[in-house]
Amino acid sequence: MNEHQPLAGFTVVEVANYIAGPAAGALLADLGARVIHVETVDGDPYRGFRLGISGFGATSGGEDLAFQVDNRGKESIAVDLRDAAGQAVVHRLLGRSDVLLTNLSDSQLKRMALEPAVIRERYPRLVYARLNGYGFRGPEADTESFDLGAFWARSGLLEGMAGASGLAHPRPGVGDHAAALSLVAGIALSLLTRERTGQAPQARTSLLDTAMWLNALDIAGAAFYGRRPERREGGGVPLVAAYRTVDGRQIYLQATHDAAWQAFCRAVEHQEWIEDERFLGLGRRRKNAEPLRELITAVLETKSLREWAAVFKQHGVPVAIVNSAFDISEDEQVLAGGHLMVRSSDEGVVAVVSAPFEVGERASAGEPPPAPAHGAQSEALMLESGYEWEEIAALRDRGILGPA
Repeated sequence: MNEHQPLAGFTVVEVANYIAGPAAGALLADLGARVIHVETVDGDPYRGFRLGISGFGATSGGEDLAFQVDNRGKESIAVDLRDAAGQAVVHRLLGRSDVLLTNLSDSQLKRMALEPAVIRERYPRLVYARLNGYGFRGPEADTESFDLGAFWARSGLLEGMAGASGLAHPRPGVGDHAAALSLVAGIALSLLTRERTGQAPQARTSLLDTAMWLNALDIAGAAFYGRRPERREGGGVPLVAAYRTVDGRQIYLQATHDAAWQAFCRAVEHQEWIEDERFLGLGRRRKNAEPLRELITAVLETKSLREWAAVFKQHGVPVAIVNSAFDISEDEQVLAGGHLMVRSSDEGVVAVVSAPFEVGERASAGEPPPAPAHGAQSEALMLESGYEWEEIAALRDRGILGPA
């Protein structure tokens, strides 16, 4: 642990599974917190999850890859929280911790003796951090949910991204990771409040609330104009769109005003377009979108992505490189940013993106810390909590403590 990291010295007990809750824990671990991932005796159901269903067509290998992404740098204790003796183990951890992080439902937490009222009474300085699908009020507060439903579908994001051919299929985990960022913000504010008042207010967020915040402009527009946003195939303005280059890559133009349009014309050596009456002003460029799109398509197909990127940078034309996930690890700007952590082994390459914000100076990300094996720190954590070897052995014999 780096003692200069902002959360060094803080301990987080994470009673969570799958992605959203553990993703928040991974961010806290990146920031220096000690994060203890509490698993069932059988293990977090996210262990063994394959990314083959995400479009990689994997039939073998990578069983631990998804778990590595959102559980890096943590410790694991495996305990049966349905049993009072297992609950006592976690409560000993909570008595020495700063944050309880969970994405479990009210009914699950009650069965585990971890409901908010009990925790607040016993540990008033403990930050109780919760994340769920649909929020904590209303008829669906305790409904099981995943990001494809609660984040994308329910919030209007999925419908708002649809083209003429129908709904898009979002990439996995995007909503979970966005909500994890929201929860980390809430945890930081609760810790700050605790330092000022001695009391730690509960920190809560949901997939739906996070997604609506991200979709705030469409929601505001729909309320004001009384209708849903139009579906557009390929974008409505040719100068805010992606175009293919000669090497098969794509570059995304972001020329939203006249100065950028004129810089673009000079960059592609077609200054005559500046005086073309069809393209004078944004309104005419929108009206004559199809002929303008054809001209841009033809000219951008003459050079490679790297060549065009250099030309547009020289002329001050705002553009963006369109990457696939495969291109990220070779992107010079990404590598310079220091947020991509890569570890190679005989089993393959593990690439993990670290916390997307920085507090103070930041060194190169380096290699990602490994995720813990199932229950790897169970005995050590219990010894720290005051258990004797005989008690640990007895709990293991009863099946309350999982494998080391």
